[in-house]
Amino acid sequence: MKLATGKRTSPLAPDWEGWHFSGPYLISPEGLRFTAKRIQALQYAVDSAQHIDPERARRIRERLNRVRG
Repeated sequence: MKLATGKRTSPLAPDWEGWHFSGPYLISPEGLRFTAKRIQALQYAVDSAQHIDPERARRIRERLNRVRG
């Protein structure tokens, strides 16, 4: 993973290859920017949708998995 300073860190897992930080953003290999608040909102959406609408939770999970690569 590459920090905003340009310094490389050791990868946590192969799944994180291509991800990097830029200021407050975590940027995916596809160029999508995530803030901590957005990641929390996506996790909340998955958690709450599982109980209310499993199909919606599945779609959100698939979308997150596509972003992660």
